[in-house]
Amino acid sequence: MLGLMQSHGIPPHIDPFFEFVSRSGTGDDAIAFLNSMTTKKFPSISVALRLFKALFKAQRHDEAQYFLSKCPIYIRNRADVLNLFCSKKFSKDTTTTTVSV
Repeated sequence: MLGLMQSHGIPPHIDPFFEFVSRSGTGDDAIAFLNSMTTKKFPSISVALRLFKALFKAQRHDEAQYFLSKCPIYIRNRADVLNLFCSKKFSKDTTTTTVSV
């Protein structure tokens, strides 16, 4: 659908796709979506960041991790992507830590 919109010169409305991928899509769906939003052979970093945030918001950390593993190296090594994953890992570790007396 995105390909048809782009081929006819219509700017794609991508918000519903973020919602679908974050709630019921897989890591492979996220990669396919990222590839469909690719221009000039480079996947968009802003689209990848929005997908990561949507997956984390939907509590789908495993799918976000899988998506990260399939992303190009320049997305995986970006500071804002790494900070997003580190902050989620840190908050996950602190919420599961309990003190026993």
